[in-house]
Amino acid sequence: MKYRMRAAFAATVLCHFFNALALHAHTEAQYRAEVVRELSGLFLPRFIEEQFNHKDVCRAYVLPPQEHLPRWSDLRLRLLDVDSLAEGEWFFWSHAQVISEQSGRDRDLPYYVVAILRIETNFGQNFGTEPALRTFYEVYKRNRHARPATARNILLKQLAPLLAYARDNNTDPCGLLGSRAGAIGLPQFMPASLSLARDGDGDGKIDLFTSVPDASASIVNFLRAHGWSRRSRIKVLRNYCGGKYAWIVDEYARKLKDRVEKGHK
Repeated sequence: MKYRMRAAFAATVLCHFFNALALHAHTEAQYRAEVVRELSGLFLPRFIEEQFNHKDVCRAYVLPPQEHLPRWSDLRLRLLDVDSLAEGEWFFWSHAQVISEQSGRDRDLPYYVVAILRIETNFGQNFGTEPALRTFYEVYKRNRHARPATARNILLKQLAPLLAYARDNNTDPCGLLGSRAGAIGLPQFMPASLSLARDGDGDGKIDLFTSVPDASASIVNFLRAHGWSRRSRIKVLRNYCGGKYAWIVDEYARKLKDRVEKGHK
């Protein structure tokens, strides 16, 4: 009797397990069909089909996960130490002409551009390890039932501009690696902010991954669009990188400016 009860229990567990697998497969197909349907009105249907049906939504692009960020106090010390500021000074002088031209008469703005690039990606050394397409697709799935309006916004405000950027740059969307939040490129723009990205080197395209002029022009345009000359700098920086990171950007920019000016007196 005891063995029959155990066998029946095991059979029940296995039944639930395989039913769950079948349900998962069914809902996964539904998710993809919904995404294709929503986005096909904005792109060539074949392009969307290829991304969500002909590939396994970036599964081939699995990389080691990003390290957890250190505590804010530790991060601040690391970013504001002598070596970090020296790296910023080298980058500033390497690109001073183009960044200064883009900043116009604002003599402080170039230092904030450099500070943002240092803090966001360490001047392109750390774009992130997550395919942004997969990131937003997974966010869509998590919100699809409990928050359908939020899920649809993810498609229209994040996934759609990300796909448009990949299409316009003739790039595989799955190759656009970013942060856990889905921010991409040297300036770590969220796809919803790509409308503010600019062509800074005049080559007719916007390359946020390899072009410093494009990245810096995009940062300048973002800051100005959010009221750089009218509002508190900290408030504008919060729109860019949020919370405590705004204070690190501000402090880095001021220390970098002081270092550059003292070095040339």
